[in-house]
Amino acid sequence: LSDDIAYMWVMPMDDTWDDIGKYGQVTLSSGNSVYRLERTSVRFSPFIQTGAWVFPPDVYDRVRALRAQMCESDELRFTDIARSYVVSGRMRAIHIARHSFIDCGTPAAIERAVAHLVPTSTAKAAAE
Repeated sequence: LSDDIAYMWVMPMDDTWDDIGKYGQVTLSSGNSVYRLERTSVRFSPFIQTGAWVFPPDVYDRVRALRAQMCESDELRFTDIARSYVVSGRMRAIHIARHSFIDCGTPAAIERAVAHLVPTSTAKAAAE
């Protein structure tokens, strides 16, 4: 990893598993440079970002600069920080395998993850 580049983990979208409206979709150029990161319900990319990031040491300066441009009551989000690296050409993608990241942010997502990860016979035996 380079000290002046930000990284995000991306994985292929699975229409039967992933809800594209919940994730930022990512468009890549050559060399795994990220040139578009957007959350929308309209599919435009085969890749989604997982919410796992590595930012370079200058992220603190970048956060201060972004906050200075905002109203005091506004909230700065990780995606705002990530987009600033995308716009400056300093965001790269690290590819991970399909289904290697499972969103567990809601009770329904946790149930789906357990059903995916725990074989039915094991889950039944544990319940008994």
